[in-house]
Amino acid sequence: MADLTVAAVVARENAAIAALSGWSVPPLPVSLMPDNTRQTAHRVAHCMAVRSDVENEPTSGRRQNVATGARVRSRLVIEWLWRVRTDAYASDIAAAYDGEAALIKALLGVSLVDLHLSLVSASREVAADRTRVLGVIEIDAIHSIALA
Repeated sequence: MADLTVAAVVARENAAIAALSGWSVPPLPVSLMPDNTRQTAHRVAHCMAVRSDVENEPTSGRRQNVATGARVRSRLVIEWLWRVRTDAYASDIAAAYDGEAALIKALLGVSLVDLHLSLVSASREVAADRTRVLGVIEIDAIHSIALA
């Protein structure tokens, strides 16, 4: 595996989101966006890393092989928002779920020789004011980080 930092993994995932027709990547996660921005956004998703753990720790008494680097498992969280129109509520909800499926497919399609991705969970809910669908997708990314 080639050296691939956590920031590079997140950048690849955000690029996959931006490449999807109709989707955009805001500068902030959806949960941190101001309310007025959330009200005007149509389809946005933002990837961020929340945790990374060493995958192959050396056994007791042995040193880590610096040349091969360390395999790391990073948990990625993708928050997404889909605006729902009141005059087309049912069709927009269905479209949001189809959009989530397309988003998951695009995110998992980023897997390459140096990056292995697996879906951990996906959840969504309609906001209390019924104007948007908010979702969270969690993905585990296994990649290598250089030690030297």
